Amino acid sequence: MPVFCPPGGMSVVWHTEGAATSPEQTVFSSPVFEAAKLAAGARFLKADLQVHTPLDPRFEPRPTGNDKDARAATARNYLQAAKDRGVELVAIPEHNDVSWIDELRYAANGLELHMLPGFEVESSEGIHVLCIFNSTTKTVDLEDSLARLGLTKEKRTEQKRLELRADLDFAGLVTFVQEDCGGICIAAHMDSDKGLLSFGSGGARADRWKTADLYAGQISRLPSELRQGPQKIVANDDPSYRRDRQLACILTSDARGVAEIGTKRPGSSWTRLACKGFARLSSIRSHASPWRTPRTVDKAPESSRWRGRGVSLTACRCP
Repeated sequence: MPVFCPPGGMSVVWHTEGAATSPEQTVFSSPVFEAAKLAAGARFLKADLQVHTPLDPRFEPRPTGNDKDARAATARNYLQAAKDRGVELVAIPEHNDVSWIDELRYAANGLELHMLPGFEVESSEGIHVLCIFNSTTKTVDLEDSLARLGLTKEKRTEQKRLELRADLDFAGLVTFVQEDCGGICIAAHMDSDKGLLSFGSGGARADRWKTADLYAGQISRLPSELRQGPQKIVANDDPSYRRDRQLACILTSDARGVAEIGTKRPGSSWTRLACKGFARLSSIRSHASPWRTPRTVDKAPESSRWRGRGVSLTACRCP
């Protein structure tokens, strides 16, 4: 797959920590230049691209019931908290599950909040991957994608959901979700347990890091706060891990409950809305404040000149 704007693919632009960037002054190939400019009238949204659902055993407060009304109230209270804290877009990649997507989508629509459905899965080796889809993707199609990964609904019901792994290895999973299912894959918590940078060692880990179809990864802190080894890898400065295109990284909250959504460290992302209804993923920009400790940012980056703190990703799903 070509790196820049393939059919059904993504375009990626990397911005290093603290660097001033401007589409007009940054030299990239033409498709990336056009992707950076985006559509007329596009604006930035404050986003959190990984929040969990009430199914998570650590979710607080626990749902008061499992009937339709109780589930609807739980979903609305959860996303209302996000909206009250300035979040305008959430992605919902729960571990091996999409059972709360319909309630959360309904609540998001009522709150005029943009929501991207999805799931988080574990590759056959044990590496976690966030799989995010268009806002209009039906739950039945998400269930079908899980089943085709070997994670059937029956298996997820009969066995311990959090212990299941997909049938595909990391590289195969990324390619399958993006090429066959129409999603976008983000390597989850790369610097933490079961993350891309914490799994395995030597040449095998380096090969997975250089997976050609992977464009984005999630880190739990700013690049400058990573340990020296992972910091060099993320910066594309380690010869053994050097990629043709530097992997773009994002920050998410990994929130599990009303108290955490929109507030939990490490910070938020800024996402640029380029089409009505957010029918496609347009631009994901990780953004943290100028301080060493990331905190909630109240003002979106300027569209013409954005001074990035942390890292930035422009990920266009092209028609």
